[in-house]
Formats: sequence, C-alpha cells, structure tokens
Amino acid sequence: DTESDTILNDLVDPRRSVVFLDTDNPHFGDCLEERVGASFRNVGEADLVARIAAMFVRRGVPPTDLSIISPYRPQLKCIQE
Repeated sequence: DTESDTILNDLVDPRRSVVFLDTDNPHFGDCLEERVGASFRNVGEADLVARIAAMFVRRGVPPTDLSIISPYRPQLKCIQE
C-alpha cells in the first residue's frame, strides 16, 4: 500500500453518507486544474474519485448507491473514462 492508499482506505467507510477529500495532499500526486474551453477538468482528481468509487464497490456498496457530483462536464467525462 502506498501512503495515498492508506489515506483512502481510512476515508472509505460504507457507513459514511458523504465523503470530502483535500486533494492538496502531496501523497496524491499532481492534481492540477486545466481549462477546457469555458470549463475545467483535473485529471488527478478524476483518478482519485474513480479509485474511491472502486473502493466503495469492493466494500459492498452497490454502484447504483454512489453519486459523484461535479459542476464541470469535462471533469465528469474524465471520471467516467
């Protein structure tokens, strides 16, 4: 396990209804925002969100019970990929 995996494992608890994560933690690598037209995306954050969602599913949370919210369409597309 890397340090980021340890942090994420502590964060992922199916009993939690909401999870917030400060992505400025250096263990998560580069989480740099980039402009896409009039919007934004952050590939590093998208990767973290996908990892967290996968961890919840491995711990028994049905994918249909997960919601990922972003005000930026390019960010949602990045997460879906």
